[in-house]
Amino acid sequence: MYEQDFALILAQESDLCHISNLEAESYPEDESASPATIAWRAQVAPEYMYVLLCLSSNLIVGFVNGTCVDDESISHSSMSSHVVGAKNLVIHSVVIDQNYRRKGIGQYMLKAYIEKMRKVSSLWKISLLAKRELVKFYRSCGFSLDEISNVAHGKVYPSSDSSKNITNLVVDRIFGMKCR
Repeated sequence: MYEQDFALILAQESDLCHISNLEAESYPEDESASPATIAWRAQVAPEYMYVLLCLSSNLIVGFVNGTCVDDESISHSSMSSHVVGAKNLVIHSVVIDQNYRRKGIGQYMLKAYIEKMRKVSSLWKISLLAKRELVKFYRSCGFSLDEISNVAHGKVYPSSDSSKNITNLVVDRIFGMKCR
């Protein structure tokens, strides 16, 4: 649907400042990755950092990045590591510029990213953490509920309002096989 308007391409070093700005504008301060963290992810896992380029304006309007872990579940330690050749890709950020939101572009970007990752022969699973209010969006992109996460990322709500806490989601299938 958006193939003629946008291109999902590998991020370049020159994109990192813009990526950091999008990250800061899109997440609460206690959840946003720092520019140093984004630069580290680009350094250790450049093959998993993509930007969405608007072809008519040549502007970056979104990005997705991740790192690979050996763990089956996402943990605090796995969120700050990258294991080359590991089979679980953990997506850290899915960001669309606020001017492009609620138009299906984020869904297009994430689905295109997943399709690219399906071609990486070492991957068996793609995981991410999501706040409850975003579960419907991620399900529309092919993810399913894996487990309620024990990772406290950003503001943790009291148990009386646990509907806002984090959920671990995984892509249902990669390479035509069920992932956990």
